[in-house]
Amino acid sequence: MGGSDHLSGRTEFRSLRAGGLNWDVLPLRLFDKGNKKFWNPRDIDFSQDALDGETLTAEERQLTGMLCALFVAGEEAVTEDLQPFMAA
Repeated sequence: MGGSDHLSGRTEFRSLRAGGLNWDVLPLRLFDKGNKKFWNPRDIDFSQDALDGETLTAEERQLTGMLCALFVAGEEAVTEDLQPFMAA
């Protein structure tokens, strides 16, 4: 965990699980719901990106994975922290 995690009392990020994302949690359900209203990034052809990803070094692959995981964790933190205000 990073710097201010102890301030929120958060001990884990439910959006992330071994092997990928947990699409059953509120932050990702809201993300999916929003995509259905406009456009869905799942519709983008990432086949060239997959090929390009194969050329990454092990260190680049690890750093990219960590960056993506931190981004998803940050999005979850924002959603979880703002949700009480939305429900009020």
